[in-house]
Amino acid sequence: YDGPHGNYIADFTTAAEVLYWDAYWGEDNDVWLDLGRSRWVKAEHYYWRPFKAISKFPEGYEVSYCDGIDGAYKGSI
Repeated sequence: YDGPHGNYIADFTTAAEVLYWDAYWGEDNDVWLDLGRSRWVKAEHYYWRPFKAISKFPEGYEVSYCDGIDGAYKGSI
């Protein structure tokens, strides 16, 4: 699909592990995964895990976070 609940583009026929860049959680609890280049798939067809990041910094260091890619500084964690 070209977006969540969007227009059908083609079948995605690989059974390989895929990397998703973004996710959409709708009010209807429908989850879609963005595979890049405007290719979206319904998450119900995949075993998937939400985004997870593990810091490489030692405990006690702070990591800044923003409101998006190249976005405004929001704080530190």
